[in-house]
Amino acid sequence: MHHSLTPEVPLANTAAARAEATEVQKKATDHLYWARSSSANAAPPPKSISAEEAQKLAEKSSSAGGSAWNSGGNTWEEKKINAWAIETLKQQLLPQISYDLPSAVGPLPTIPQSPEVEGASRVHARVLSADVKGECTYVLSRGKQRVVFELEFKLELEIEVFANDELKTILSGKLNIPEITNDELGDAKLPSCKCICEQAGMKPFFESVAKLSWPALRTQLEALVEESEARAAKGETADPTAVATANRALRSVLTTLQNGEAQAAKLTRLLAPGWETNELSTFVAELQL
Repeated sequence: MHHSLTPEVPLANTAAARAEATEVQKKATDHLYWARSSSANAAPPPKSISAEEAQKLAEKSSSAGGSAWNSGGNTWEEKKINAWAIETLKQQLLPQISYDLPSAVGPLPTIPQSPEVEGASRVHARVLSADVKGECTYVLSRGKQRVVFELEFKLELEIEVFANDELKTILSGKLNIPEITNDELGDAKLPSCKCICEQAGMKPFFESVAKLSWPALRTQLEALVEESEARAAKGETADPTAVATANRALRSVLTTLQNGEAQAAKLTRLLAPGWETNELSTFVAELQL
């Protein structure tokens, strides 16, 4: 019986094989080679900083008006400041509006033919109360701060009419401005508005006086912008009242949530400062809680 034998393959030279294996191990793409050879060019160990250095870094971040992650202010960043802005306008800035006519603000409008205002020589107008709605956003981009707003005002006005030093009558009514934006701060005249006067026959006079409120109103809006930027520089753009309200509501939701850990985790991240109450309502509505 004849058996077919496979020709024996000569073994590779042992020294040459070892040299080849060593070369493979030294390839730059090999992890072991990289790990063994990179220590000479390794990055220096992290350097600890003092509390004073940390404070300086924090001050640099806040002075730009941005968040800690945007210390240079070069990345687009925006923060809703609706609650704070509306409350500040209603409670502080708008009630400060008052002006006299005639004055640098403007002339005394034509006096109506009415015994109530006969001989009138001057008026004093002021805002008694204000209702404000709309949106206000702080924006930081390329190191520049902006405050963007689109607001609706309903102002309750009181106009005292004098003949010399004698008070002749007091007119009352409302000045409604359906829309006013930051782009209109440079305009010379009040945006489109509607007036309501409670005294019959005095509406044209009331409206003429009310429309001359624009310089004082514009000044208060500019003050809002300046205060918003100052708060941002101090890191105070998150509205404390809105954050507290949102946190209370979220904690209540979390205690009764039955939709699983994933939803709970999603809600938990909202507890960070900066969420407005309207954003909270929208989010919760989306979850159909």
